[in-house]
Amino acid sequence: MKRYLAFYIPYLIFIIVLALLLITNEKAELHLLLAGNHNAFGDIFFKYFTEIGGSFPFIVAGLLLFYKYRATLFIMVSGTFASIFLHSIKRIYNMPRPKTFFAENFPDMVLPMVDGVRVHSWHSFPSGHSTAAFSFFLCLALMTKNKMLQFLYCITAILTAYSRIYLQQHFTSDVLAGAIIGGLSTTLCYIFIFDKYKMNWANGSLRDIFKR
Repeated sequence: MKRYLAFYIPYLIFIIVLALLLITNEKAELHLLLAGNHNAFGDIFFKYFTEIGGSFPFIVAGLLLFYKYRATLFIMVSGTFASIFLHSIKRIYNMPRPKTFFAENFPDMVLPMVDGVRVHSWHSFPSGHSTAAFSFFLCLALMTKNKMLQFLYCITAILTAYSRIYLQQHFTSDVLAGAIIGGLSTTLCYIFIFDKYKMNWANGSLRDIFKR
């Protein structure tokens, strides 16, 4: 795994920083600190950037069928394992989202919202977009030797995770849990499946079909 430290080092720093912030701050206080100040650029940027943790990984996975089946399979299997774990926890806890939490505990507090963004009320923990982003971008990082790309993939995942806090969709703890689930699921899939078994058939692609 030393080949992928350009992703794992900033990833672990992100995990540690969020954990320390959660230990040293109250839940509501920390959320207001990270999501309380909005600006026009941030509203537009994060409104669209957050979709990287939505359907974007599936679109890329589909396109990668023309590159190598293994790449698509890696993204889909890792994402599926992460999703199963994620939704199991969501159903168990069913935690309130920031909108609901502040309405119940701090009714006089008005959270800054972004126009055009539908803010959810429940199933806050963990963050699905954060899970998907870290799973997906770690997959991409594990498929490249380029250190700069690995680093950029991690930064993109971090920004996607932060967008969930900025848009009032999740708390810091939700994002932290999502990042851990996404990163851990992909790492385990890589170690125990894709780095262990050759699966020579998976080295083909849809291009091979059209060449016939």
